[in-house]
Amino acid sequence: MVPNPGDSSTESTCQSKRGGRLDERMDEDDWEEEKMNEAKHLKLISDELRAKGCPLFGGKYCDRLPKDIREKAGALEARLDSLISGSVASPFKSDTRDELRLLIAQGLTTAAFKDKMKKYDFSLKCNAVWSADAIAYRCNTCAFSPCIICLLLKTDYWLCMSLCSSCFKNSNHDGHDFNRFFSQAGGACDCGDVDVLNESGFCFRHGPNARRPPVPSPDIVSLGEFIIPKLFVRLFLCFRGWTRQYNACKDGSSRESFSNHLVNRAHILIELIQELVDCGGPIRDVIIGNLLDRQLYHDLNKRSSDDDMRDHDRSPDFSLDWRTRDLFLEDLQSLKPIVDSDQTNACYDPECLLDELIFWMVRLIFPQIIINLCLSLLSDVQYRDVFAKRFFSLYLCIADILVDFSKSEGDSAIYAIGSRIIHISVQILSSEAQCLKLDDEINLKDKIILSAYGVLKTGVQKSTVTQALEYFYENAPPPTNDDKLFKWFVYSVGDANNPLRKASYWTLVNDLQNLLTHGEIARRFFRDKKSMGNYVALIAPMQGMNLNYRVIAGNHLEYDAAHPYQLAFHLEWEVSAVNMFNTLAALTVETECMNTYLLHWKTILEEWFNAIGLTKNDVCIQPYCVSYHIPLHRHLSAGILRCIELPAFISCLNILIEDEDFLRKAVFHPLRIHVCRAEASAGMWARNGNAVRNQAFYYALTNYNIAFLDCDITLIKFIACFVDTEWFIEIVSTAFYVDDCLVLCGFLLDDIVLLPQKRRIVTRKEWVDFLIDGILRFLLDIMVIKWNMDGNVSNSLENEIVAALAVSDLTHSKLKAAIPERGSRPFVDDKVFDSTLEKVCIFGRIWDLL
Repeated sequence: MVPNPGDSSTESTCQSKRGGRLDERMDEDDWEEEKMNEAKHLKLISDELRAKGCPLFGGKYCDRLPKDIREKAGALEARLDSLISGSVASPFKSDTRDELRLLIAQGLTTAAFKDKMKKYDFSLKCNAVWSADAIAYRCNTCAFSPCIICLLLKTDYWLCMSLCSSCFKNSNHDGHDFNRFFSQAGGACDCGDVDVLNESGFCFRHGPNARRPPVPSPDIVSLGEFIIPKLFVRLFLCFRGWTRQYNACKDGSSRESFSNHLVNRAHILIELIQELVDCGGPIRDVIIGNLLDRQLYHDLNKRSSDDDMRDHDRSPDFSLDWRTRDLFLEDLQSLKPIVDSDQTNACYDPECLLDELIFWMVRLIFPQIIINLCLSLLSDVQYRDVFAKRFFSLYLCIADILVDFSKSEGDSAIYAIGSRIIHISVQILSSEAQCLKLDDEINLKDKIILSAYGVLKTGVQKSTVTQALEYFYENAPPPTNDDKLFKWFVYSVGDANNPLRKASYWTLVNDLQNLLTHGEIARRFFRDKKSMGNYVALIAPMQGMNLNYRVIAGNHLEYDAAHPYQLAFHLEWEVSAVNMFNTLAALTVETECMNTYLLHWKTILEEWFNAIGLTKNDVCIQPYCVSYHIPLHRHLSAGILRCIELPAFISCLNILIEDEDFLRKAVFHPLRIHVCRAEASAGMWARNGNAVRNQAFYYALTNYNIAFLDCDITLIKFIACFVDTEWFIEIVSTAFYVDDCLVLCGFLLDDIVLLPQKRRIVTRKEWVDFLIDGILRFLLDIMVIKWNMDGNVSNSLENEIVAALAVSDLTHSKLKAAIPERGSRPFVDDKVFDSTLEKVCIFGRIWDLL
């Protein structure tokens, strides 16, 4: 039976429902009023305790306080403990959060409390933090270093500024070169940061000239001062015992998924703390003060089991004491540094709540909600200093986490973790002053270099580059059992090297690039022999990696894998080339730094020559193999080019000019690459598939050639100037098999060419034209074409602009992006760029040109 709308039974049912909702609403109002009254009462107690100097924890046992004050402190702690404590195995309840909101509001409504905090809110730098897919802004006009996007990594984490929507709209960027973008993996607003952004780009709320609010009363949030430490205690108790819980987990969960489970338990609690931070003003200052208070953390941790045995009548405290200390020590020891070093903090020893928060951020695999909480407080200088130091103290352990993940996780998971790590590090590394401070305190540059090296060296193999006669004409990798012949190790770019194949290194390398962008850090780098040595050790295993052997008979290669050679080129560009240009760009008159630079690379090259058995009497190298990766040569070449560009460094070249034996040995491998390009054109590598042909294409690609082709040509031209001319012509003609070509064409007899230890390489007449064309092009390259050897930056820039505009019209920012970069530094400053632009093209607003 369906009742009619007018039935009395229906009306009574509706009235009872409305009455029930009204009763619930009245009950809610009564509950809220009751809690607000209680908050007012607790606020009075907090004010009194604060006035008497009562500690934030353990005031009821503080002998220096009067008895009545100790009793009030005990009553306050008991009330807060009853609310915040509870089973950490259960999720934090929303009802508890709502009650805490009202207590922290101290008798006000939540909305009124937030308005009150905003009234006193002030920070020099914006605290806005966003996650993936949020909209943000960049202004290249206001930024000190225009943003350079790394196309290879597809990330926006170079040292470039970004602004939140509010700060951008409240500042003046009319007529500026700005863009709006979707953040790929999160970021933070730089408004107010004088290290990143010109003051003219600040909004009225941030920066040294921002409007200051009135000074608040010292006890404006006195109750919050006693509540907030207990929130962090509850949070950490949710996490302590991570190691035992994970080891006891039987469902096969990954470390990240298990960590996410723990974070989800505390999600409401973390959101509450973030909500308080977002209120700003005095409550944010209290949170920062609690996080940095070493005495508070000591008091929370100090009680031992002996103390409880002695004071058996004392009720247990809600703290971080002995009951969870052993669990926490196990958790601390679960983080291992990737390499042993004098700089390694084998035992991370937390000294304040912030230290433990940072540890859990790392141990729990960088949950975004904790990252956002930590980053939203970076506007405070003291907090930023402590946070930066403690985060990078764990950097070697972070590298180990990345390697561990590469063994079990997919590319997307590793990329996501790496993005979250850089979300943190880029906020710190954007400031040169901060980097210098960290380098003084914890040797930052070595930590990052060693971390990157630790990740890459997990997959190394013996190099088979050798001058040994028994393997000289091998066209397949020989056995490497002989340690005397094969003693140089290279990074493996095969599928078995998971940390490299899954790009676990890119996070650390990106941080290294950002660090070395700072000029003073780069100059320190050159003056520190240990740091320079560590960097050389990082680069050296790239020398001769991805060695290609030519198939000279039989079937073609069955599988033509592109991934290894693509990975090798990306690796050398990201790890070697970008940092090479970044560091050299910092040198302008520092001759002692340039001398150190050239000497280090000359020395390591000599070690490599000795390792492969190359001597001053050799006139050729292995003809059936080639590696396009010789970064030791290219570092030396980039230094030579810098010396040519700046007259102050010309005398530094004497260390190379005076050693002709070294120069003779240094020319062979750059020359071999140019010979291989001619061989590929001739079809001599046809049985290898497209791999070598594609590598020749990558080698001369616009994005790469400044660090590959240009560097090799520069070095060869320099060597040609300072070695015996006849010898140079001989080794060039030998490298391009001119004798073999002449024999095939009937211009020489076989007995002139085939010496006892020489084998004919050119066996088909159709190859001859391509090889002769190759040597002629090579001679044109070193004798006619200027490349980048003239030291005239303006001319090079002019040529690049003309080449870019010849394809299509471009906006100012897109044209700058089209100019090849040397590392992550601008090719030239804005004034030179704009003056060159005026010389070669008409530039203006599109509607003015129509």
